[in-house]
Parts: sequence; structure tokens; C-alpha cells
Amino acid sequence: MRRVTVLVYALLVPIVSFASETSSDCLARKYGNYALAKEKWQRAVTELIVGVAPEYKEVAEIYLRDQLRAIERAKIAVEFLAREELERLRIGMSLNNWLALDESLRQRVAANEQRYARLLELQKAALRRAPHPDGDGLRQLMRSEIAASDEYRALLKTFSKTVREIEDSQCQKSITNR
Repeated sequence: MRRVTVLVYALLVPIVSFASETSSDCLARKYGNYALAKEKWQRAVTELIVGVAPEYKEVAEIYLRDQLRAIERAKIAVEFLAREELERLRIGMSLNNWLALDESLRQRVAANEQRYARLLELQKAALRRAPHPDGDGLRQLMRSEIAASDEYRALLKTFSKTVREIEDSQCQKSITNR
């Protein structure tokens, strides 16, 4: 329960006021806060899994790395689009739907953002990776035990509340919904 309390505090840090920033900076910061909340969520769920079933630590950490890379990739793409092609961000939608990257746009971001290009390479390598022998067992554990636990539900509730607070934060009025 102490872990949940610490996580709740960490997730409920005050959301930054966006009033004095440019539209692009505000959107990038807003999405950055969302990415941070997702990272904390992924780490907390992985910690919960390992606490319940330490035999799945290796595969859980592999999946965590994959998720953290995906979160970072999306954050870099949003930052790039906020600077270069603001109209490509679907800011009228929920944060998890801001990006709709086709292959040409992915390649354009990769050509301009070295870290994004590296993360894209790592994603492709992960997709070619043979399935982990404990992957099915971990997925079954998630469905049968973890997702049904009170600790998981508390983490999810906190994460959802944090995301709602971030989504409710407003950038400058000059930004129109897309």
C-alpha cells in the first residue's frame, strides 16, 4: 500500500500552467506531461507484476523497455510536429489520439530527430525478436490476477485521474481544435 501512496503522490504533481507559453511549447509540454504519466504508469504496473510474480521479472522488464521506447517515440514526434507541422496534431482529440503517423511522416520525423530514428530502429528490432517464452504466461497473469487486484485498480484510477487533469489543462485560446 505504501507503493500506491508514493505513486499517487508522484502522479498528482501539479499540472503546469500553460498561459505564458507559445502554442507549440504548450502543446509539447502538455503531451510531455501525458508521456510522463504513462511512463510512471508502466513502471508501476511492472513493479506490481514483479512483486506478485518475480518469475516474470525478465519478460516484464523487456516489455517495459518496449513501452518506454514507444512513449518516448510518440513524445518526440509530438514535439517535432508542434514545432514544424502543428496542423498534423489532432489536438481536438484525447491525448492518446493526437498522433496519426503514416510511414512518410515517421520517416520525416526520423530524418530530423536522431533519437526518434534510433527508437524506430529499436522498435523494428523488437518486432523481429522471437517471442519471450514467458510472454504468454505473463499475459495470462495480467488477465487473471493483476488486473483483478485492488492495487492495480488503484493505480489505474490514479493514472486515469492524472490523464483527465492533463487533458483538461488548456493551452492558449488561439489554438483551434483539429
